[in-house]
Amino acid sequence: MRWSSYGVGVALLGATLLGHAVAATPAGTIIRNQASATYLNTDGSQVTVTSNVVQTTIEQVAGVQLVQDQTLHSLSSASVSISHRLKNTGNGNDRFDIQVANVSGDDYDLNDLSLFADEDQNGVADSNTAISQSLWLAPDEEFYFVLSASVPSSVTAGDNAQLSLSVMSAFNSTVTDANADNVLVVDGANVGVVKTIEQRVGLSPSGNYVVSLEYSNNGNQTANDIVLVDALPAGMLYVAGSARWNNDSTVLTDAGASDAQLGSAGTITFCAYDSSCIGLPESSLDNDATSDNQVTAVVESLAAGASGVLSFEVSIAPNLPGSNLYNTAEYSHDLPASQPTNQLSNSVAFTVLSSIGVVANGSIATPIDGMSEPVNIVSAAQGTTIFFSNIVWNTGSNSDTFNIELDTAASTFPLGSFYRLLKSDSATPLLDTNSDGVIDTGPIQAGSYVVVVLSVVLPADSAGDNGGVGFNISKTARSIRDTTVFNEINDHLDEIIGNSVDLTNQAAAGSAGALGVGPGPEVSPVSSVPVDASGIAEFDLFIRNQGQATDQYQLSASLHVSGLALADGWVVEFVDAQTGQAIIDTGNLQSGESVHVIARLSVPTQVSPGSHSIYFKSHSQQSGTSDIKHDAVLFAPVPTLQFEPNLSAQLEPGGSVVYNHVITNSGVLPISGLQLVSTQSQPGWSSVLYEDTDDNQVLSPGDQIVSAVPNLAVGESRDVFLKVFAPANAPLAQRNISTVVINWAGGDSVQVQDTSTVSMSNVSIKKEQALDTGCHGTPDAGSEFAPDVIEVAPGNNCVIYRLTATNLGAEPSYNVTIHDYTPSYTLYSPHASCSRNPCWLTEPANEQTGTINAETDQLLPGDSFSVQFSVRVK
Repeated sequence: MRWSSYGVGVALLGATLLGHAVAATPAGTIIRNQASATYLNTDGSQVTVTSNVVQTTIEQVAGVQLVQDQTLHSLSSASVSISHRLKNTGNGNDRFDIQVANVSGDDYDLNDLSLFADEDQNGVADSNTAISQSLWLAPDEEFYFVLSASVPSSVTAGDNAQLSLSVMSAFNSTVTDANADNVLVVDGANVGVVKTIEQRVGLSPSGNYVVSLEYSNNGNQTANDIVLVDALPAGMLYVAGSARWNNDSTVLTDAGASDAQLGSAGTITFCAYDSSCIGLPESSLDNDATSDNQVTAVVESLAAGASGVLSFEVSIAPNLPGSNLYNTAEYSHDLPASQPTNQLSNSVAFTVLSSIGVVANGSIATPIDGMSEPVNIVSAAQGTTIFFSNIVWNTGSNSDTFNIELDTAASTFPLGSFYRLLKSDSATPLLDTNSDGVIDTGPIQAGSYVVVVLSVVLPADSAGDNGGVGFNISKTARSIRDTTVFNEINDHLDEIIGNSVDLTNQAAAGSAGALGVGPGPEVSPVSSVPVDASGIAEFDLFIRNQGQATDQYQLSASLHVSGLALADGWVVEFVDAQTGQAIIDTGNLQSGESVHVIARLSVPTQVSPGSHSIYFKSHSQQSGTSDIKHDAVLFAPVPTLQFEPNLSAQLEPGGSVVYNHVITNSGVLPISGLQLVSTQSQPGWSSVLYEDTDDNQVLSPGDQIVSAVPNLAVGESRDVFLKVFAPANAPLAQRNISTVVINWAGGDSVQVQDTSTVSMSNVSIKKEQALDTGCHGTPDAGSEFAPDVIEVAPGNNCVIYRLTATNLGAEPSYNVTIHDYTPSYTLYSPHASCSRNPCWLTEPANEQTGTINAETDQLLPGDSFSVQFSVRVK
């Protein structure tokens, strides 16, 4: 008997069996990137500035795979079914048209050519309904089907019919694939094999699962020396001592390539995954030349019309990614040498389910929950910035992205603390890579980790240890593949001062069940209360004097964090929970004493459905201390609004700086009535908001002052500029935080915060990008460096970034370093280049990820330098 390869289709299948291809970045994915720079002022203080955000959109590319070429034997006047598998290997949804035709120049043509779905993968049509239209498949989705035909009665043994099976992408008609099938007419014995597995879906590891090779003789003579070969794919393991023949209880011996074993239907020679299994017919699908890593059986004979079954068990190996394990058996019997007999069974895919897991801890050595937790800093000087390094591990079996949810509502850091999530360089901002409104890690490969840095700018007047317990803030790493999978980590600072008053829900600060402990206002609502039928929402408030002296606190409520009065129709009444009397303040509270107050909020009937923020405030006119707590009243689900990024820069006394921000409707409903309000943390500072009227991404004379955005359609974005002015007498190193809040009727307010530092040296950083199709190292013709959005197809295409740092001040800047990081969905394509000397570069290796740093010794006033590097889009 003669065994050989079956051509292109088999080669593709073999490659799939040996590994799992990396999927292209999905069409429509937005790659967003922001850089930063650090430098030393003339007074020796270090300053950090951030660049604009650039955005790249992934284009759709088509891809298709059709498996596999086959040669099938048949008697005259018989019907045949030939199994095939179609896969969308592109990065977007696509339609595929399958065509089948007889090929000229062969011995005969087949009749009644039709295609039928074969969802259960058993090589038999699922129904009598033929496929009559093109197939819609998502990326990586597969479709199993059979080609059905009938053999004419006029043919004779040895006649061969050739069929052409082709498939074409509807998105790109030049993307095609094809299989070539042959139907060889035989006379006498004709054996067919159907492969099944009792379960086609499972975890890694799992098992055991029974695999069956059901063979039958559809001819009119006895078949002899029926050879069955099954080379299992990588990740699917043969279970020793599990083989049975014809459901007999007798275990087939795995060793002994020539040992004939007696069964109820005669004798069988069986050998499986044993060093003695040599000199046997070799599988053409496992890309090797040895038969000791396969299941091999030779059945002595099979009468016409008879059938049998060989079964054995398999298990699924541990630590496999979510994927398909494809398995096809091969078979032959004793036809004349002029009629080659090696044939393929139907292909069966076992789907290994993805496991999803995440651990956030403080260790880069091990993904054990609780390791090096909490991340602790013993002490920090008031007004300084502290950095907590948190390690987010992907403990699942496939690549995953994890949203980082900073629990500012439960944070015990004081009011005035400023939080920012950064990459591992403690300088480059972490972004929202999938546009769901939450900052995230970007994709992390299974078993790998990323470092997420939380920077906290402490208030300038803070000191102490918060009554001996220190201060905590927690963050949650949550899978975007399954939002029920998450892990928390806590960051702790031993010494810092808290507010002298704490406003909480449900219980007083320091008591079990207290919500909103620590300084506010929180980013997200602490408590959300539905409005009842009468239009009333009641909140349980507790005001606790955290100071050392007796104090009294005024009570108020606002729809805005800025503390503006309630809008028309909104009315709040504060009631002492013990006496039932209406109050406007707490009365005198001793140190550690608290009072329980009911805030009864009346809501107007015309309020739009959604979640509406309400900010409760307790304020002492005597000591000036206060606390604000962020709650919400609920009406219905709300649209989603994005406002980003947080930025930082420097300016001279009396100077100004412009920050560019983007407002995006990333939800599924239109948004209207957006009101923009900007505030400053330092007296004497001011700012003006402009819209990008001329749509050129820079502040120019044609841009108009703006305080409202009437409407935002779904997916629409608007650029706004915040121009911040420092007073002429601003002292060097003074830091002002400009907060821009967007209030809107459809949901919670959103905000950005820009940090401006007074300095005689003023370095700005600008980020631009250009397309490099084919990754040649230079921008495409017509693709100039600009901050504009570009589109790129995944694969062997690159984006080139250019980062430019410029000293706009009157004094030199020293040790100027530009920081960047390979964005999500990309790999580094070295080497980076620098525009000046000296310039010290650090960069990742080729096809890796990591930080890119370019440092120069100094920038004189008016000087600039740039670094240029490329990334390949996966």
